[in-house]
Amino acid sequence: MGAYERLLLDVIEGRLNLFVRSDEQEAAWHWVEPLIDSWGADGGPRPYAAGTWGPSASSAMIARDGFAWGEEQ
Repeated sequence: MGAYERLLLDVIEGRLNLFVRSDEQEAAWHWVEPLIDSWGADGGPRPYAAGTWGPSASSAMIARDGFAWGEEQ
């Protein structure tokens, strides 16, 4: 049985434990939407090469508060 088939059967049989309620979905969007808006304003997440610890901007961001990533200590 394929994934979509299983999903549709779960809906038909009333197994809703795999789905979120509308209030849960609203709460998730309340948390996520400001991030998406912020990315739109400043160009989005910074790209970085696979296998690296991430963009150099991430190190600079936490260094402003006197912290460093564990791998950089």
